[in-house]
Amino acid sequence: MEERRVSTVYDDNNTINAPLLHEYMLYDPTDDIRCSKCKFLPVCMGGCARQRLQGLNVCTEHKYILSEFLSKYTEVLLSEST
Repeated sequence: MEERRVSTVYDDNNTINAPLLHEYMLYDPTDDIRCSKCKFLPVCMGGCARQRLQGLNVCTEHKYILSEFLSKYTEVLLSEST
């Protein structure tokens, strides 16, 4: 989405869309009632700022399958340590 990009590696002038960068960087997920009450907030920090600012739900899928995710992750860690 060219109009929502902050910069590009293909720009030799290193042009940065500073207002947009500030909008993304100053996004505070604690201002979103869904995020502020979520136990995953410290992990995801509200997800993708662009999508949040557009009003989209960008909750991580791990939020909905936490026990399965942790079980698989533990299996992988244990198998690598042996």
